[in-house]
Amino acid sequence: MAKTETVLQQRSPAFIRSIGVEQEGFAPGISCADVEPVPGGFFIDDAGHHLWELVTHVQTSVSAAIAVLKEMSARYPDIDFTPFRPASLQGAADQWHEKARYRCILEALRRESSEWHVVHQMTNQAALQVNVGGDFDPFGDEGAFLINVFNDLAPFVAAMIHHELGSGKGHLQIWQRFARAERLPAAGRWFLSGSDMVRYIESTPKLIKETAPNSNVYVPLPGEMQRIDCRLDLGLIWWFARAKVSEHGSYLEIRLMPSMPLVAAEQYANLMVRMVEFLLEWFHGSNRGQPVSDRHQAWDAYLELGQRCSGYIPNRPLTAEVWRELLLR
Repeated sequence: MAKTETVLQQRSPAFIRSIGVEQEGFAPGISCADVEPVPGGFFIDDAGHHLWELVTHVQTSVSAAIAVLKEMSARYPDIDFTPFRPASLQGAADQWHEKARYRCILEALRRESSEWHVVHQMTNQAALQVNVGGDFDPFGDEGAFLINVFNDLAPFVAAMIHHELGSGKGHLQIWQRFARAERLPAAGRWFLSGSDMVRYIESTPKLIKETAPNSNVYVPLPGEMQRIDCRLDLGLIWWFARAKVSEHGSYLEIRLMPSMPLVAAEQYANLMVRMVEFLLEWFHGSNRGQPVSDRHQAWDAYLELGQRCSGYIPNRPLTAEVWRELLLR
């Protein structure tokens, strides 16, 4: 962990105002639906049996968010923050929680993709996600730039993290094939601008639709297009970084890391925050806030980011073949 610690010097970010962390793990209990929340955080069931997700409320720093997660895990010390379902819980592999939303998602994917069954691996993997919000628009030109860069770099960054942790290898390969291509990460995808990204999202058909607000009744493939103001739609875009909305406003969710012990989670969550902060500094500084229409235009940012985060950024652009190969590492 020494390399990471030298990169991540603590300071107050200029753009980022809010941070949240979501950490998944496997627990002896099948469900955490009845588990009491703690100040600053709450528990929710993820897709699979025994798969718990610990979610913080909006915090002002990674350290504050991790402190909440530590309090939550202290109450339930048997939670195993590991990327893959432990051997002791293999009897529950591929078993989804009985929720109307999950049933509808599975039916929609069955109709949409011949390889929809790959999605069952979602019940057997745990991840670490970092949410950042502040003085930037995740749906604007700067947001498209961030999403472009994180989706472009994710396989390399994740492979380096897997190597340092000694776990998580192949953690990202699930996010392929089980749905139509627009919903999943793709090598070489680069949005010309925020408006280009919004058009892309809103020209993709909805996977499912709730028939009425809070009805918990869903229909698969309703024949309508996605909307960027629909939380359900945005949550069914499985990119390595994506724009989302909440009652607090819009934010960027970074979802390229595996679940890991909380000490490591703090280090790598800080790495993600520092990457976002630098990229926004570059976008509004050297780039003068202009849309970045391709990776060639962004390469100066990649080079500077590589200097600040040595070891986590490739020294040459990833080809599509290498990008896909790194998903396995």
